[in-house]
Amino acid sequence: MSHLKPSEESVAGLDRKGRAAHIVFPRWARGAETRLTARPKADAFMHLANHGFNYSLLGRLGFELCADLVESCGCWDFGYSRLDEALRVFEELAA
Repeated sequence: MSHLKPSEESVAGLDRKGRAAHIVFPRWARGAETRLTARPKADAFMHLANHGFNYSLLGRLGFELCADLVESCGCWDFGYSRLDEALRVFEELAA
């Protein structure tokens, strides 16, 4: 299946490092309006810490990495029901 093969541009950028800019907590609900709202960083940290499968294994390092990630990112709650609207919001967020 050739459509699963990465593009040449993707392969050429293999060594490039990316940096997270946003943390989004999505929630789909039938008929929901598409809504992106800021989430307090303290709430985002607690949610990630409570749901991170290896957070407790990493101890202090896990705490520091999670805190650094949250501090450097915009944190958002995202409610939606329509994928096309969700994609539009994410394109705007990434711009």
